[in-house]
Amino acid sequence: LEMTQQQTILNTNAGDTFTSDEITLDYIPDGFQLTQSASYETGFMLRFEHDTLYFSLKVNKLEDTLILDTEDAEVKHIQINGCEALLSVKENVNILVWHDEFNIYRLVGNILEKDLVKIAQHLKS
Repeated sequence: LEMTQQQTILNTNAGDTFTSDEITLDYIPDGFQLTQSASYETGFMLRFEHDTLYFSLKVNKLEDTLILDTEDAEVKHIQINGCEALLSVKENVNILVWHDEFNIYRLVGNILEKDLVKIAQHLKS
């Protein structure tokens, strides 16, 4: 249990799930552990690692602006839980960005594209 003035992280990272005050990830690829978390005035960030592989999730309030570098990237438009999402693949790094009514979500990692999408599909805020 990690407590700060702005957040409490209850790390129930039991195998393939993670729960905090802000979010639940009902899918985490095998072997990944939370290595970093941070809160910001407008959101928070979580980073998970396993050996040389990583993924991070950044969640910000919808009124924030997100800039995504897509130069020389393969870009796909997909759906995440009924929301339009943008998937950018560049130099073995996948970036998945989408938003709902309240937040902008950004998943970044050098894990498989299908795992990044599965994490996003099983995210609950």
